[in-house]
Amino acid sequence: MVDFAISGHLDYDFQFPTMERFPMANAFVVLNKRADGAVRMDAPAFGQPGQGNPMANMGQLAAMGAALGSKDKEDGAMKLPELNGTLVLTTDGTILANNTDEGPVAGTTGQRLEWKVTPRTTAAPTALVRLGG
Repeated sequence: MVDFAISGHLDYDFQFPTMERFPMANAFVVLNKRADGAVRMDAPAFGQPGQGNPMANMGQLAAMGAALGSKDKEDGAMKLPELNGTLVLTTDGTILANNTDEGPVAGTTGQRLEWKVTPRTTAAPTALVRLGG
């Protein structure tokens, strides 16, 4: 279970997770700042591999790593967690594009985008948001 929130000014590209002195070729969530004030959010770990996205199976790999040593009590087999949850992006910026099923929903802290993420999710979540108005 991951509950992560950040607020502030985006002055540089951002990726999650990052670990000091550990080369991360794949990330769960990536924010790329554009020169026009927009930010592109991609979540490559939450889509299916084979959709033209070589990083799409990162979520499954992370789950396997987290489960090492976790064995089923009945048969002793390795028990892997299943990718099953929700990815939420809340912003006070202007949402220019996204691939959610319902589109943006107004909330008390801004607009909210929500993606259901399961092993059957085909398209990795993505959004384009203009910051600063």
